[in-house]
Amino acid sequence: AAGVVIGTSSGRGWKWRVGGTGLGSARINDVVACEGIVAVACDRGLAISRDRGRTWVTLRGAVVPGSATDRPTPRQQLMAEDHVSTLACDGPRRLLIGHRQVGWEALDMETGLCTRGASPPTCDFVTALLPGPGASVISGWYGMGLQAEGTTVPPLPLPRSASVIAPSVAPLPARSSVEQAAALTAAAEAVPAARGRQPLALELVDDWRTRGTWLGRRGTYWMCLAACRAPQDYLWGAGERAVDYVPFIGKRANRLDSLRYWVHWLYTDQERSLELPPTYFDGRVRRGLTTRDRMRRQAEWDDHGEAYPLAYNGPHVYCSIAIPNGLFVLSLYNTNKDGHDDLNRLRDYRISLRQTPQPTLRAKPSDDPLPPDVTTFEAWPELASGRNCWFWAGVWKRYLVTGPLVLTIELDRNASQNAILAGLALDREEPFPAPYFRTEREPAPPIPKDSIIARLLATLELVRGRNPRWWSEHARQGYVCALRLLDQQLIPDPSLVAVTCYHLQWYDRYEAAVRALGLVPAREVEAGITWDGATLSNSGHGRQQVLRRLSEAHLNHLAVPLNVDRPLGEKP
Repeated sequence: AAGVVIGTSSGRGWKWRVGGTGLGSARINDVVACEGIVAVACDRGLAISRDRGRTWVTLRGAVVPGSATDRPTPRQQLMAEDHVSTLACDGPRRLLIGHRQVGWEALDMETGLCTRGASPPTCDFVTALLPGPGASVISGWYGMGLQAEGTTVPPLPLPRSASVIAPSVAPLPARSSVEQAAALTAAAEAVPAARGRQPLALELVDDWRTRGTWLGRRGTYWMCLAACRAPQDYLWGAGERAVDYVPFIGKRANRLDSLRYWVHWLYTDQERSLELPPTYFDGRVRRGLTTRDRMRRQAEWDDHGEAYPLAYNGPHVYCSIAIPNGLFVLSLYNTNKDGHDDLNRLRDYRISLRQTPQPTLRAKPSDDPLPPDVTTFEAWPELASGRNCWFWAGVWKRYLVTGPLVLTIELDRNASQNAILAGLALDREEPFPAPYFRTEREPAPPIPKDSIIARLLATLELVRGRNPRWWSEHARQGYVCALRLLDQQLIPDPSLVAVTCYHLQWYDRYEAAVRALGLVPAREVEAGITWDGATLSNSGHGRQQVLRRLSEAHLNHLAVPLNVDRPLGEKP
């Protein structure tokens, strides 16, 4: 990874270049620039450049959250801690440095001396710093509010539902104009087709809105609820193809260690936790094991990192998955369920998606999927990356991927208490996916180009298949523009609202628009699926359950035959 990219503005736009040599780490927590100095907060020290990022000098600290081979010598330990969480510039001579285990300190840029700042009792994790009047400092502390001039401001009470979460819609002008929609349409129409058929994994905007309410919204093709039936997962989804996958931990682990299948809350009403699949949940209710209002379970894969020092590079959570042929959105779900306590608040992962050298996870078609050897993982082609942090409320990390392709996902523990992952999902990214609204042999319903909004949406749908990279980078702006234009209409077309809100992950509005079209949303289709009174779990048989529900209830004008060949791994 490059670490830092620096831009220079000119009359003809911006020119960008990658920062030079000497940067201690590519994992960046904060960047400040003042008085000709650029300072970068890393997980391994503080990097300072006096020549606009061409060269760097890295200052190290005493507490090292890196590998055991990366420890600085005592003479290099100028700071109180090696992990730098935040920075602030206080004039030309003074740099404020925040850490996550020892509070904050001030660096004199001329003498190179660090002075520890005042810390409230029981506080150690600094998330923000702001220079105050004179030499005073206002500091923000994880879960402990603010400290200003020695007076602690108590934190706001946190609502149990955590209703205030990160927004899903990128900011744009309050009222999008028809001219803007026309310009976006023209830009999309001019996008050339992608050359060749290369494997792709492209990062999309995170989804903070959906959280654990995934049924009929995420995983309509394939869904894996990690450790839901520990020591097994639960598979759901109505896709026509089985999906091979295998989770495991890395080689930097004790010889007898293995991936943990951890269940934290067996039944809960926390919106952050993933919903249980309908047949499994209905069976538990009818057996008296839970109630209708406790329909979720907090379970996850765990790399057992808590058994290793924070400074240890490993073991990390890995999952290899065989993406079927076609264009999909791969989503990773995580919630830091106990992230307000002790070392659990340090969870901060680097995500890496790389192409697995082997074309299949099975030695023979009759064999079980086997994990690849990840000893040389960092030498494999990296297709996409990301960061999973501050995820107490729950977040879906989303990637546009093309198959057939065998991907290996790494959640780098990154000096956290441990690495965890709650779920994986695959979706076709279609507002009216099969088999809920049509059969796989039928094409997606076209969008008539009878208005500027419809023309924009139809063009974006075409570009997604023609040039996925452009769509992943630019399409969201078009969907936001379309939605704001629709909101200005007295009676907007529900089909256009459905398409727009689906791609913006605004699922309650999307489902209302689907109902306005006289159709039943996928979420309501799945809500009507009940336990048959005999089958243990129905894990791996989501397709049969969805088809049966569509056929028997004649939903969405479908009467799909049930004799569908669908071997999806686990038997009931």
